[in-house]
Amino acid sequence: MGSISYIQEFLKRRSLKNLPVLNSGVGTRHVNPEDAEVFEVFELGTTVYLPNGCDIDATKEDQRFKTYQNYDLCPNGNHQDRGFILRTSGWPFLKYSDDYFSHLVEPKEDEGFVYLTPVKPGEKPEVVFLVSFTGIYETFYDDGAPNSTIEMVDGLLHGESLHFDRNSNLISKYQFSKGLKHGIAKTYYPGKVIKSVTPWVGNKRHGEVLRHLKNGDTRIYTYKHGVLVEKSN
Repeated sequence: MGSISYIQEFLKRRSLKNLPVLNSGVGTRHVNPEDAEVFEVFELGTTVYLPNGCDIDATKEDQRFKTYQNYDLCPNGNHQDRGFILRTSGWPFLKYSDDYFSHLVEPKEDEGFVYLTPVKPGEKPEVVFLVSFTGIYETFYDDGAPNSTIEMVDGLLHGESLHFDRNSNLISKYQFSKGLKHGIAKTYYPGKVIKSVTPWVGNKRHGEVLRHLKNGDTRIYTYKHGVLVEKSN
């Protein structure tokens, strides 16, 4: 399902001369606001009209990742701690450069061996190298509680990415392969209660997406290579 990347201001108006064309996951069509479900797009403050019966939560999730990415890949590095990856509290200190997340390292010699060690903020070594990051990138809240734990290989998301709330409750778990969502992703309500389970293949939903509602009901959305093909009642 294609995500909605940018929503024009005219969508806020009640009466629309030209109805917006949106990809609902079951075919692109014009949407009448009177016959659609409505939600506020994450951090954009604009209203989106979606056809009844589409996977609204998937659209919200895609939009959130678009917003996260815009912050993570901000050219001036001003991510404001609002991306999926980068935090000012993160270690080692990462930056996005040439399509990869990289960090500065300095060579240090010890007993005839040369080691590359991460450069800490404020340090100004004479010789530094910018290398793509491989390892576990960790971030923290201001009280020291974990914010996220993210595995990377050669500057790309690869492996498990965990995010926590301020009470150290796990709120999301994603699997990545070479920068793409790949594997089973889970989101959680407070108290380790599973909110959703989504199978990803090459950055596309593929298989049965389970959404567990607070009232105990479960909705099942079936995807094939990113396209919504069936929805349970």
